[in-house]
Amino acid sequence: MVQKKGEYKKCPICGNVFYKVPSQTKKQTCSRKCRHEFDRKNGSRSGANCNWWKGGHDEYRGPNWFEKRNLARIRDNDTCQDCGKTETEQGYKLIVHHVIPFRFFQGDYEKANELQNLLCLCHNCHAKAESHMWFDVPSEYLYLLEGLRPNKELARPRQDRYTEEEIIFLKENYPSLGPRETSEALGRPEYSIIDKVAELGIRFEFWTEKEIKIIKENYSKLPKKEMDKLLPGRNYSSVKAFANRRGLIKNNRWREEEKAIIYKYYPIHGIIRTNELLPHKTRTQVKAFIDNHRIKKQIIPSQAK
Repeated sequence: MVQKKGEYKKCPICGNVFYKVPSQTKKQTCSRKCRHEFDRKNGSRSGANCNWWKGGHDEYRGPNWFEKRNLARIRDNDTCQDCGKTETEQGYKLIVHHVIPFRFFQGDYEKANELQNLLCLCHNCHAKAESHMWFDVPSEYLYLLEGLRPNKELARPRQDRYTEEEIIFLKENYPSLGPRETSEALGRPEYSIIDKVAELGIRFEFWTEKEIKIIKENYSKLPKKEMDKLLPGRNYSSVKAFANRRGLIKNNRWREEEKAIIYKYYPIHGIIRTNELLPHKTRTQVKAFIDNHRIKKQIIPSQAK
């Protein structure tokens, strides 16, 4: 009997025993799932240890960040520490916020990611956090720095964050200007403007009095093609959404005179001619009425075989 050269090991994640052959020098877990969890806990595939590491970026929070973030969520019971909203109520995971922004620690992730400096917040409360724009740390929070004196130039807020003046401008002007004109006014990309107004709950819904009058008078009775002609600069989806929010409903009922036109003209002239006499109905609507009421087209004797 050939003696096995491998060895049995216990998985540090799930506890299962697995067999490891000599060639598997780096194998430490029983499965790929456990390996990912092992790497996540130990930071062996993150930061500078990652094969695709290119020096990091502003959002990098150190190799212990994911572990500390999870601990903060457990400590705060997945509940926003400002408004009390839970993860279930929000529908997705809460943000773990640095009380003193990470940039003040000059890369010292051990101090920055201490649990006393972390706080669970919902997305709305996180967006309102004043610390994003700090140039100096208020005196009541200096104890979290533990004597560290950060370089003020390094601690300046990121330039892509919106100032209070910009947020006020968005609230007052975006509903009437829209993304393109707001982008030109603030000198920011359109995608950035769209993301920010979505975060703030601001909607672009500027309608002129003339457009509102057209929608109120015609939406219920005119088909899409006719509405497109009356409102050439508007997308029909936005027109429909506007109408629905104001309780305007499409009137798909057939009037007696419309029914009479179909019964009189369709059997002789066909659907094209009949539809021309019903400008407020689409050909699909006319055909559906004909099929539902089983109206037959007359066969002209000259066409009969």
